[in-house]
Amino acid sequence: MGDFRLVTPDIRDAERLQGLPADWTAGAETTLDGIPFRQRRRWLLVGNAVNVRAAAWLGERLAHSAPWDGEEGRPLQAGEAWPAAAWFDGATRRAADVGSWPVAANREPLADFLAHPGAPLSVRATAGFLGRLLTGSLRQKPGFAAALQAHLARLNSITAQPDRRAA
Repeated sequence: MGDFRLVTPDIRDAERLQGLPADWTAGAETTLDGIPFRQRRRWLLVGNAVNVRAAAWLGERLAHSAPWDGEEGRPLQAGEAWPAAAWFDGATRRAADVGSWPVAANREPLADFLAHPGAPLSVRATAGFLGRLLTGSLRQKPGFAAALQAHLARLNSITAQPDRRAA
């Protein structure tokens, strides 16, 4: 079973996950008119970015396209649920037997990839995610919901303790 540390990654690791160099958005900390650029804006830039590796892969395929030489797919029946991949030639809708992962890539575990310490996932974020996880139909690794519950209990116990500095 995995580590299940629940953190918000450091912005530099988030940039790296998108395929950008660490601190790629650091230059955006001041706007052209001299107004400070809040940290939140860096997260917006990273969150709205297109992953560099995915964009490069798509661009290469578009630049060097070739006619499809695989199976044409099976015709979809009327009322049949739309599959993960399909196409329409103007007359017939066909299911394509391809998956969501067109390329198998070796990836290091996230815990090994992260180079900077993250911040513990907040009470609000943990509770919201846990609620959606328990009421939804997401597949999950065994122990993940329990790890979320334990993280939330730890955070709640920390915030419930009286401030000892005042004593």
